[in-house]
Amino acid sequence: MDMLLRLVDCRDLMAPWSSLRVGSALKSVLPGGFVQVRSVDPSDLDDLRALCRRSGDEVVSAQSCGRTYVILIQHRGCRVANARAARASRADGRVGEMVPPKLRPSALSPPAGS
Repeated sequence: MDMLLRLVDCRDLMAPWSSLRVGSALKSVLPGGFVQVRSVDPSDLDDLRALCRRSGDEVVSAQSCGRTYVILIQHRGCRVANARAARASRADGRVGEMVPPKLRPSALSPPAGS
């Protein structure tokens, strides 16, 4: 069911389960719509920002209300474009930004002259 606002209560979840629940909620929201997340885990804000960087969505606001964090995410609707770009970069042999530099193929190559 598509909608413009979805409320997600993650107060009973710890990372990474809250990110998985929010990712699922973002799929049900129309482009331009919002997902409001309530959480008690302070690391959820960083996890959700990373999720939004990968999916093309945006963390609009984050507030602390006592022990509860309220995070508002806007769904940008560019998930398909990002997925296509990721597939194209893998097909070209390029390594995505999520791979640490020490694990990139260029870092694993033997030094010149060995």
